Amino acid sequence: MIFANHWVGKKIAEVFPNQALLCHHLLLKEEQFANLHHCAMSRGFEVRTSTNKILASSLDQCVLAFSLDQCVDPEDPTVNKIMRMLATHAMANAAFFCTGILTHDQFFHYSLALDLYTHFTSPIRRYTDIIA
Repeated sequence: MIFANHWVGKKIAEVFPNQALLCHHLLLKEEQFANLHHCAMSRGFEVRTSTNKILASSLDQCVLAFSLDQCVDPEDPTVNKIMRMLATHAMANAAFFCTGILTHDQFFHYSLALDLYTHFTSPIRRYTDIIA
């Protein structure tokens, strides 16, 4: 479904360069991850947040000071869940926009790492069909 939404987003932006209704998720600022970094450092973890893929990899592979393979403390198994919740909380909601009002560099969907995206396949996102 994500690929279909990406492909349709590319196609409608090509056919309607100033009127396509797309969805974007802005690049996050480092300060939005302050709580996540603080929590991670207090547990001996390092979390990298420069891109969405690096963030996911960092959460999956960060190393505890005790050389564990995951961000999981055997004494406190909820640490990884809390860190993922903090990462999710730092992210802004995705928003719809018209291609004619933003520059192309603002079309990017950070959480999906896609340059163009629309809600074509999701039946709960039919709002885009109504206003288009």
